[in-house]
Amino acid sequence: MVSRRFRLLLRKERGFFSSARRISNEYFQCFYTQGSETPQVAVLVSKKVALLASKRNQVKRKVKNVLQQELQSILNCSVRVVLVVKRSVVELQPEETKRVVKSLVRELCEKNKCN
Repeated sequence: MVSRRFRLLLRKERGFFSSARRISNEYFQCFYTQGSETPQVAVLVSKKVALLASKRNQVKRKVKNVLQQELQSILNCSVRVVLVVKRSVVELQPEETKRVVKSLVRELCEKNKCN
Protein backbone atom coordinates (compact mmCIF):
# COMPACT_ATOMS: atom_id res chain seq x y z
CA MET A 1 0.00 0.00 0.00
CA VAL A 2 1.28 3.44 -0.91
CA SER A 3 1.53 5.68 2.15
CA ARG A 4 -0.78 8.66 2.43
CA ARG A 5 1.81 11.33 1.68
CA PHE A 6 2.58 9.69 -1.69
CA ARG A 7 -1.05 9.37 -2.85
CA LEU A 8 -2.38 11.58 -5.59
CA LEU A 9 -6.00 12.63 -5.12
CA LEU A 10 -7.33 13.02 -8.65
CA ARG A 11 -10.61 14.60 -7.55
CA LYS A 12 -8.63 17.67 -6.51
CA GLU A 13 -6.54 17.74 -9.69
CA ARG A 14 -8.55 19.55 -12.36
CA GLY A 15 -7.15 19.26 -15.87
CA PHE A 16 -4.45 16.77 -14.91
CA PHE A 17 -4.81 14.59 -18.00
CA SER A 18 -4.90 17.50 -20.45
CA SER A 19 -1.59 18.88 -19.19
CA ALA A 20 0.18 15.56 -18.52
CA ARG A 21 2.80 13.81 -20.62
CA ARG A 22 2.47 10.11 -21.43
CA ILE A 23 4.43 6.91 -21.46
CA SER A 24 2.71 3.71 -22.47
CA ASN A 25 3.45 0.07 -23.00
CA GLU A 26 1.44 -3.12 -23.44
CA TYR A 27 0.26 -3.15 -19.80
CA PHE A 28 0.04 0.46 -18.59
CA GLN A 29 -0.52 3.98 -19.75
CA CYS A 30 1.39 6.37 -17.51
CA PHE A 31 0.47 10.05 -17.24
CA TYR A 32 2.90 12.32 -15.40
CA THR A 33 3.50 15.99 -14.66
CA GLN A 34 5.98 17.96 -12.61
CA GLY A 35 4.43 18.69 -9.27
CA SER A 36 4.78 18.75 -5.54
CA GLU A 37 7.91 18.28 -3.47
CA THR A 38 7.31 14.54 -3.03
CA PRO A 39 6.29 12.09 -5.75
CA GLN A 40 2.58 11.32 -5.81
CA VAL A 41 1.03 8.22 -7.36
CA ALA A 42 -2.47 7.06 -8.33
CA VAL A 43 -3.59 3.80 -9.97
CA LEU A 44 -6.72 3.63 -12.13
CA VAL A 45 -8.43 0.39 -13.09
CA SER A 46 -11.55 0.73 -15.24
CA LYS A 47 -14.50 -1.61 -15.61
CA LYS A 48 -13.16 -2.57 -19.03
CA VAL A 49 -10.24 -4.26 -17.29
CA ALA A 50 -12.35 -6.27 -14.83
CA LEU A 51 -16.10 -6.17 -14.33
CA LEU A 52 -16.05 -7.20 -10.68
CA ALA A 53 -14.95 -4.57 -8.17
CA SER A 54 -13.14 -7.22 -6.16
CA LYS A 55 -10.99 -8.10 -9.18
CA ARG A 56 -10.28 -4.41 -9.89
CA ASN A 57 -9.23 -3.91 -6.27
CA GLN A 58 -7.00 -6.98 -6.45
CA VAL A 59 -5.25 -5.58 -9.53
CA LYS A 60 -4.85 -2.18 -7.80
CA ARG A 61 -3.33 -3.80 -4.72
CA LYS A 62 -0.92 -5.81 -6.87
CA VAL A 63 0.28 -2.70 -8.74
CA LYS A 64 0.42 -0.48 -5.64
CA ASN A 65 2.47 -3.08 -3.81
CA VAL A 66 5.10 -3.01 -6.55
CA LEU A 67 4.96 0.79 -6.70
CA GLN A 68 5.61 1.01 -2.97
CA GLN A 69 8.80 -0.99 -3.46
CA GLU A 70 9.87 1.16 -6.43
CA LEU A 71 9.02 4.49 -4.81
CA GLN A 72 12.57 4.83 -3.47
CA SER A 73 13.93 5.19 -7.01
CA ILE A 74 11.72 8.21 -7.77
CA LEU A 75 11.94 9.77 -4.31
CA ASN A 76 14.16 12.59 -5.60
CA CYS A 77 11.69 13.45 -8.37
CA SER A 78 8.87 15.87 -7.88
CA VAL A 79 6.42 14.14 -10.20
CA ARG A 80 2.75 13.29 -10.07
CA VAL A 81 2.05 9.95 -11.73
CA VAL A 82 -1.19 8.24 -12.73
CA LEU A 83 -0.96 4.64 -13.93
CA VAL A 84 -3.93 3.55 -16.00
CA VAL A 85 -4.04 -0.24 -16.06
CA LYS A 86 -4.77 -2.04 -19.32
CA ARG A 87 -6.65 -5.30 -19.65
CA SER A 88 -3.56 -7.45 -20.18
CA VAL A 89 -2.32 -6.85 -16.60
CA VAL A 90 -4.96 -9.17 -15.16
CA GLU A 91 -3.17 -12.28 -16.46
CA LEU A 92 0.31 -11.22 -15.30
CA GLN A 93 2.12 -13.08 -12.55
CA PRO A 94 3.46 -10.95 -9.64
CA GLU A 95 7.07 -11.28 -10.81
CA GLU A 96 6.14 -10.14 -14.31
CA THR A 97 4.15 -7.21 -12.89
CA LYS A 98 7.16 -6.18 -10.85
CA ARG A 99 9.42 -6.29 -13.92
CA VAL A 100 7.02 -4.22 -16.04
CA VAL A 101 6.48 -1.57 -13.35
CA LYS A 102 10.23 -1.35 -12.72
CA SER A 103 10.90 -0.70 -16.39
CA LEU A 104 8.16 1.94 -16.46
CA VAL A 105 9.59 3.69 -13.39
CA ARG A 106 13.08 3.54 -14.90
CA GLU A 107 11.81 5.14 -18.09
CA LEU A 108 10.00 7.80 -16.07
CA CYS A 109 13.22 8.60 -14.19
CA GLU A 110 15.15 8.90 -17.44
CA LYS A 111 12.61 11.30 -18.94
CA ASN A 112 12.56 13.48 -15.78
CA LYS A 113 16.31 13.24 -15.13
CA CYS A 114 15.83 11.92 -11.60
CA ASN A 115 18.86 10.63 -9.67
